[in-house]
Amino acid sequence: HLSADRVASVKVSVNAMATEGLRVLGVARASHAGDQLPDKQTGFDFEFMGLVGLADPLRPGVPDAVSDCRAAGIKVIMITGDYPATARAIAGEAGLDFEDVVTGCL
Repeated sequence: HLSADRVASVKVSVNAMATEGLRVLGVARASHAGDQLPDKQTGFDFEFMGLVGLADPLRPGVPDAVSDCRAAGIKVIMITGDYPATARAIAGEAGLDFEDVVTGCL
């Protein structure tokens, strides 16, 4: 398990990576010597290995398409399951307003 200081440090790193528009994954490993796997993940002693940031760039025409829609009077919104900081970065790249971010189930 991670200490409170390490958790705080990882959260800072996640936010920094997400702010760059990256999708962030945590990577951990565990060993198991027995023949039968535990029924639940909590049965493993995981070791945190680090973070991986994945870039999924916008298609080249997206900012122009957003601009064209606005010029035609169409309100453009983005719906995503991304981490809020990632969503804000992607919205900014697309030319979307990103002040209002709603998280969770509606």
